[in-house]
Amino acid sequence: METNRRILIIDDNEEVHKDIRKVLLPSSKSSKLDEMTDDILGKSREKEKCSGYEIDSAFQGEEGLAKVKQAEGKGRPYALAFVDVRIPPGLDGVETAKRLREIAPELAIVIITAYSDYSWEQIAEKIENLEDLFIIKKPFDSIEIRQSACALTEKWNMARSLDESMEDLNREKENFLNILESMEDGVYIVDQEHNIKYVNPVLVQEFGAFQGRKCYDYFHGREADCPWCRNEEVFAGKTVRWEWFFPKTKKTYDLLGTPLKQSDGSIKKLEIFRDITDRKEIEKERLTVKKLEAAAIFSSGIAHDFNNLLAIILGYTGLVMETLEKSSPIHPQLQHVLDATLQCKKLSHKFLSFSSGGEMPVLKVVSLQKVASAAVSHALNGSEMTCQYHFPDNLWPVEVDSDQMHQAITNVTINCREAMSGKGMIKVSAKNTDSESIRKESGYPVRNGKYVRLDLEDHGKGIDKDDLEKIFDPYFSTKRRGVEKGMGLGLSLAYSIINKHGGHIQVESEPHAGTTVTIYLPAYEA
Repeated sequence: METNRRILIIDDNEEVHKDIRKVLLPSSKSSKLDEMTDDILGKSREKEKCSGYEIDSAFQGEEGLAKVKQAEGKGRPYALAFVDVRIPPGLDGVETAKRLREIAPELAIVIITAYSDYSWEQIAEKIENLEDLFIIKKPFDSIEIRQSACALTEKWNMARSLDESMEDLNREKENFLNILESMEDGVYIVDQEHNIKYVNPVLVQEFGAFQGRKCYDYFHGREADCPWCRNEEVFAGKTVRWEWFFPKTKKTYDLLGTPLKQSDGSIKKLEIFRDITDRKEIEKERLTVKKLEAAAIFSSGIAHDFNNLLAIILGYTGLVMETLEKSSPIHPQLQHVLDATLQCKKLSHKFLSFSSGGEMPVLKVVSLQKVASAAVSHALNGSEMTCQYHFPDNLWPVEVDSDQMHQAITNVTINCREAMSGKGMIKVSAKNTDSESIRKESGYPVRNGKYVRLDLEDHGKGIDKDDLEKIFDPYFSTKRRGVEKGMGLGLSLAYSIINKHGGHIQVESEPHAGTTVTIYLPAYEA
């Protein structure tokens, strides 16, 4: 910032103007003469701290006000004004000083007077802001003029520099806050007593108001420090990163905590929350698909080799049975062999069906209500179970392979039936939804568009959390080995079929609280 030494003299006496100018703007001749005198007398001469004054004159109060106003408008304000008390015929000095303060509040003012026109109390009544307001009595000493000019212009410049520094600081603070406010990631700042100092709008939307709350209460609903807290590492100057699932938002975040050093040397923690729920779901989806692909290759190989062996068994068994009379005592035994072999053939067909995830779907626009009702009725046939349906009249149609979707829903219903030991009631409902709602409900990143949601709810024994993670894995089953245990391919095949239709299937369950299987399918849009 350029140093401002601009001074305005307001006095009706031209001699006063000359005297002040002579003190503040010494001629080059007098300066050299003073230097020579000091050299002769052996005095050392200190360099003037203040120099380069720019002095303007006004001979009436109104003229002075106009000059100050004009200077302010041009962005070249005066730092100091010398104002005489008596400047007839217009405004007197005190009234002029009062109005100067209204135009330029930062202007330093020195009132020069030879009379006791006003007491200090009277001046204080007229001019509310007495800061940087001084009085010099005539005849003034040159040192008074020099010191007041230097000190007051210096103070004006320091104040302006401080103001600009504060403006820069506030601007930087505002820019910093604007960055935090506009970030798509969540951000919060916490002090070493776990008091939350700032939360950006992203986290406020997720977790609510933060004022006066501790971080362990705000994020985790706890009354004391979290056992897993890593704040102390950050307060020690370390940057830490980890992942955390928050039950409150049902989201997983990538957390980055970093030290935020304060001007007093203390450290606060700034932590960034990046929502990686979609990424985790996609990773989980890819892992499931890889498992299915690996199991499919394995199943395909077994099924083809198994079919070759079954063909031999069926062929020779059939030949032997043709050569025997039906009355032969070994004919019934051979019939059992033949029946078992045919069962194995069906099993082999299941392997092949799983290995391909079902054939590529032949899509037709159908009513999901009809497909689901038929599949559930088929799966519950012969059991003591009932079903409660709820399908709205305005349910959107879907474009699916009816046979494959029938198989997928049948497999899900069979799991519901077995979880309830063949007794009780299953609730089946459907509703229209969209991609945005699905992302909020499940966190799964489906494609944009309209969807139909199908829920199958049982009141069985439920599924443990550890088992829930593996529910779609091939050959995984929660049933006991033996007669109760199947192949563990029912939900895997359902997952594969629904995935091929561009849909999504998920399971929510808790031990002893039943299970809800939710299927999302893209709605047909003509």
